[in-house]
Amino acid sequence: MFYLIIFHYFYLRTIINYQLILLLRLNILLFFITFSVTVFCQNHRKTDSLLNLLETTVEDTNRIDVLISLSRLTFKDMDLRENSINYAEQAAKISEKINDQYRLILSYDVMRNFYYRIGEYDKALDYDGKKLSVTKNLIEDFPGKRRYRYQLAVTYNNLGNVYLETGDVESSMDYYFKALRVVEELGSKLNTGQIWLSISNVHIEMARLGTELGYKLEQYDKAEQYLLKGLDLCEEADHKPTIALVYNNLGAVHNNIADILPDKDERIREYENALQYYTRSLNMNIAQGNNYRIPANYNNMGDIYYKQGLLTSDRKKADELLNKAFNNFKKSLEMRLDLDDKGGLSRCYYNIGMYYDKISEYSKAIENMEHSLKLAKEVNSPKLIIDAAELMSDIYAKLDNKEESYKYYRIYSSYKDSIRDKNIVEIETRYENEKKAKEIEMLNMEKELKESELQRQRIWNIFIIAVSFLAVASLIIYIMQYRRKLRAYREIVRKDVELARSERRMQESFEQKEAAKPEAVNFSKEMPESNDKKESRYADSPLTESKKQEIANSIIYALEKEKLYFMQDLSLEKFAGEVGINRAYVSQVINEKFNKNFSNLINEYRIKESRRLLLEDEFRGYTMEYLANTVGFNSTTSFNKAFKKFVGVTPSYYIKSARREISR
Repeated sequence: MFYLIIFHYFYLRTIINYQLILLLRLNILLFFITFSVTVFCQNHRKTDSLLNLLETTVEDTNRIDVLISLSRLTFKDMDLRENSINYAEQAAKISEKINDQYRLILSYDVMRNFYYRIGEYDKALDYDGKKLSVTKNLIEDFPGKRRYRYQLAVTYNNLGNVYLETGDVESSMDYYFKALRVVEELGSKLNTGQIWLSISNVHIEMARLGTELGYKLEQYDKAEQYLLKGLDLCEEADHKPTIALVYNNLGAVHNNIADILPDKDERIREYENALQYYTRSLNMNIAQGNNYRIPANYNNMGDIYYKQGLLTSDRKKADELLNKAFNNFKKSLEMRLDLDDKGGLSRCYYNIGMYYDKISEYSKAIENMEHSLKLAKEVNSPKLIIDAAELMSDIYAKLDNKEESYKYYRIYSSYKDSIRDKNIVEIETRYENEKKAKEIEMLNMEKELKESELQRQRIWNIFIIAVSFLAVASLIIYIMQYRRKLRAYREIVRKDVELARSERRMQESFEQKEAAKPEAVNFSKEMPESNDKKESRYADSPLTESKKQEIANSIIYALEKEKLYFMQDLSLEKFAGEVGINRAYVSQVINEKFNKNFSNLINEYRIKESRRLLLEDEFRGYTMEYLANTVGFNSTTSFNKAFKKFVGVTPSYYIKSARREISR
């Protein structure tokens, strides 16, 4: 290699014209190809050396060490990767045979890393569980061994990573804090910084799942604080791979903040901040040859260029930015194909599909999105499935393919609901409580140094008794209140079901009678008594009492026969137009004859209809959103609010209790 460099140096000095400059470029390319081949050969020589050593090694512990090294080395080589898991499994079998528990957990760790990096999270979780069980046994047998406690922290952190990838933020946060407690006891700055980095990822995910802008910004602020805290510790330890990762995640925080800000200028500024952090991370990873992290950098930078292209009003600049985005996505895809990273590949195909969707090449967009969704399902990543299904639904909607659009929307909706149902508020509360409990524990420890052992024990006993008493008392009060509330809700539903049955019987009887009559149907019904205030309000109205009754009959006919309340955009003006009566007269009659305003009257009919549908078997499989739209509401929120107002309980509680009541 040295002679090759000297040769190129003197050869450069002979170049004096443009044609020779082109030749120079070819020679430089030849140099890098030669260097790459040399490195490739070195890796294969290492593998060959280990294989030779494996053949000559007799002692079991040495064979295990060689097999673990072979597994780690062959994973980096696509041609040899399939052998990686086999070497690790052999190491685990020998470890079990000679009862070497420490080497067994190292073998499990190699296997979980193999499956985690290719996106098979279920298998990674299985080996994490096995490693955790063996590690805890080792700590019980040898409590003073630091390396066992270190492996415990690694396992907790790995479990947190897997649960975060699969959307279980509560379990993820729980394991990260377990890991944090262990590394803080060990006094490792680098590992503590790395755990703070992991915890920040949970807050990023919680922000992504949130709905309120204030809540999202609060979570991103916490994530940035923990990242900067971790960055300080990692810089003290001078661990460049983790520093590069922190820069990448800081870029992700600013990227996500920009996505939710309403002001365009603020979004542009945050995207620039994100791009700076991503660029720092990329440069550090390239310098270290960290090929596992570089694809993520390219993907993230492509994401920024794509969003900047959408924001700019300059068409030429927008096209340049979108092309930059596409090129970065392609670089990331090519590198991830070499790594066989299914989760990363899913994200790359998604981004490329997003690009083709933007430039209206829908067939290419669908092709890439299908790859993305398939891989997302293989690695069981709800986040990737949600993103891919949502975009597929949008693309088919643009193509006016309603059936396919609805199919993918159902996939998106089901996965979105399953993640959002996790109680994020309880997670954050528990996290804050754990922090406060730790502070209280530290204060108690300081007191213990100043007080006698007897006094300390006495105070501690009183504290435990008081807390236990309050906890039990609070639990009893809560249970009593909950049961009382539950009984009240059940009584509301019971009476409402009886009312619904009665209304149905009356309606059926009414329809049978009216069907037997040849003459026109009179929809007069008993009206609430008008109050004096309303009469004085309409004192100057030209409507006679008989005319009011006639208008009231028209309103009832429009609602009960024509069911105009099914119209989602129904307003007083539109309703008056449908029945062919002056808007002011309709409003007056509704106020005087029904003793309510137009909005309440319409919502009352919609809720009555929804109560009926909720009890029908044919509507059992439909979502609340579909039901709300069916009876005329524009959104699930307005439907839930109106239902609670008129019935007294939420629709979800009503349907569970009502069906239980009907089945009795």
